[in-house]
Amino acid sequence: MFLEALAGECLLILTEVAVAEAVWVLLSLYKIDRRQIAEELQYIVKSPGIRCVNRNELLDALDRFALTRFDFLDCYLAALAAASGDHVATFDNDFVRFKDVLRWDHGV
Repeated sequence: MFLEALAGECLLILTEVAVAEAVWVLLSLYKIDRRQIAEELQYIVKSPGIRCVNRNELLDALDRFALTRFDFLDCYLAALAAASGDHVATFDNDFVRFKDVLRWDHGV
């Protein structure tokens, strides 16, 4: 069924949680390079039989993941914030490295 979805012959729904889990397994258990993980998962996300909520943000998060040392969930949060223009409330001072993301200054 998965190969059929990649070919556009059927429809599968792919959630951000499933992508995050795949990233974690491929990175931590299989020690696959971040760029390769991002490239392969982007191929899946872009496939004609795969539907994702926030598809563009998911692709952006995979780009960010490939190019930084941030974990995937931080990259996804940054992609969502950049797309919406919303601030990110975080105690993670490294988050300022995402130049297109507004960080809420919590005053602490």
